[in-house]
Amino acid sequence: MRKLLKPKWLFLFFWGIVVFASILILPNITTFVNEQTAMPQDATTSPKYQQQWGHGLTNSQSLTLVFNNSNGKLSKQQRQQISTTLAKLNRRADDYGINQLRTPTGMTNDRHLLRSNDGSTELALVAVQTSRADLSVIANQLNNAIAIADLNTSVTSTDLIYQQHVQQQRRNLLISMLVGSLLSLIILGLIFRSLLVPLLNLLCQVVTLITTISFITNARLAWHWPLTANALSLAGLISLILTSLLTWHFMYAYWQSSAPTAPTTVSLKILTLQYRQWALVFIPLILITITLHWTAFISLAAAWAITVALGITLLAVPPLNYAFTAWLGDNLFWPGTTAWPTRPRNLWGQLSKFGYWQPALGSLAVALLLLPGLILANGQFADDNLRPWRQNQLSNAELGQQLVQAHFGTGATAPITITLRAPQNLTQQQSLQTIDHLTTKLRAVPNVAQVISVTQSTGQPLSNFYVNQQLGTINIDLAGKLTSMAKLKSQLTTDQQSLEQAATSRHTKSVDQLSDRINDLAELNDQVQRQLQAIDTTLTISAEVEPDLTKVNQQVTKLDHLTGRMTTALNHVVTAQTTVATEAGHVDQRVHHVNQSLKQTVQPLTTLLASLKNTKTYLHTRGAS
Repeated sequence: MRKLLKPKWLFLFFWGIVVFASILILPNITTFVNEQTAMPQDATTSPKYQQQWGHGLTNSQSLTLVFNNSNGKLSKQQRQQISTTLAKLNRRADDYGINQLRTPTGMTNDRHLLRSNDGSTELALVAVQTSRADLSVIANQLNNAIAIADLNTSVTSTDLIYQQHVQQQRRNLLISMLVGSLLSLIILGLIFRSLLVPLLNLLCQVVTLITTISFITNARLAWHWPLTANALSLAGLISLILTSLLTWHFMYAYWQSSAPTAPTTVSLKILTLQYRQWALVFIPLILITITLHWTAFISLAAAWAITVALGITLLAVPPLNYAFTAWLGDNLFWPGTTAWPTRPRNLWGQLSKFGYWQPALGSLAVALLLLPGLILANGQFADDNLRPWRQNQLSNAELGQQLVQAHFGTGATAPITITLRAPQNLTQQQSLQTIDHLTTKLRAVPNVAQVISVTQSTGQPLSNFYVNQQLGTINIDLAGKLTSMAKLKSQLTTDQQSLEQAATSRHTKSVDQLSDRINDLAELNDQVQRQLQAIDTTLTISAEVEPDLTKVNQQVTKLDHLTGRMTTALNHVVTAQTTVATEAGHVDQRVHHVNQSLKQTVQPLTTLLASLKNTKTYLHTRGAS
């Protein structure tokens, strides 16, 4: 048990536990790198703002779908194919996590903004519900979904291109680190004629690299320190280089020590000496990189990652080398037992003496060495040219970015967004006037080609929405309303005349006359009925005694007189009824025409009243603003 408590074993156990813990808490590096593009506060404030202002676009990423005809204008058939493809895509919005799809066939403003002036390119804007880490996966799926024969189709965005550049740089850096590590292994093996030294150096590189990357990523996630993907890669590269340098220095000092002492004692002495020497180099670098943490430039502020790499390398490599040398002793240099001897004369010393002896010839020799490099040097494309470092072929996203820039301008791919926030609602008239005034002022700034805002959605002032233009429109509208009212007045006058021509008063008088005739006829009918009853009574009495013929003749004559009067009254009733029926037909026809005319008048009158109410509301709102 006491053997395990010795420093060499404690160092090995300690760093073994550190590496194991670092692996456990290490996040997904690809996802982590894809999410690092801005200062730390952006990662926390953007979702909050999206929840307040985003209209359902919280945590969504924007992508641009590009459709281009390289042979000229898009034909009618090609436009139809694009519309059909986008319609299918919209129907499968849930499959791709699409929250919003803006197409050229949507609103008038989108048709103006998403179609190029030359007619060869159309765009569609997609907001997808995904994290930045999965953006490239969704982009590939969308690119397959929008493929159309004879058209160049691309899915692009600045974030997508950035991720592709970072991925390409990460691959190149990984290759460089592997090659560098392999070269360090070969060089250390040749220097010390050993297989164990480079293998132990590789183990130290693995320890420092895993611990450094794990610490940096978790510090970024926990404290939101500024970080870039390049800073993470640079920290890893520094760890590998310094690990090899410290290992070489430790092993070289151990090999040079020829004192007949125990390996543990020699190793401890070299460990102390190494900390004394390298602390003078590392501590100033650590202080400088820590100071840069408070700068405004994110590339310099991310220098704290280098601090972590320097600190972990200095803490890990010397103790591990001490543990290895104390554990293996002279067997460390297996299969050789001696390293290459030091050379009193070397190439650099001879060249320096030659330069001191003949400066002109030395300068000429340097020029001859530099000249082939200058002649054979190749310019590297910058990211502004959409070509990642050492990448000769454009990706799909970069091709789409170039198409958009060629047909729409650079501002369409990476516009400058100015955000306004106010305590009151910005849709009020006064606020909209302020936004419109600000838009006009921004357009007047030199080198500004176009400014789009809520009041100038097409990039140009919309005169129809200005008050002076609206007042002219209102005047025209009111003049039209006056004409409509004149027509309605004329129609109502015509209906009034039709009712007057219906002669309802004369029809009423005829009805009264008919009623009088019917009353006279009813009275005569009662008299005839009474006369018949009188005759019946006389005839009944005559059946018992001798009849009085004179009385009977008188009653019959009276009955005949009443019958004649009744016939005359009945003829009068028929005549009056005919007159009433004739006049009633004329009145009904007139009234029917008036009813039809009034039905046709009600709808225009209702529309006119509603329009006048809207005009009144608008004028009241303008007066209040």
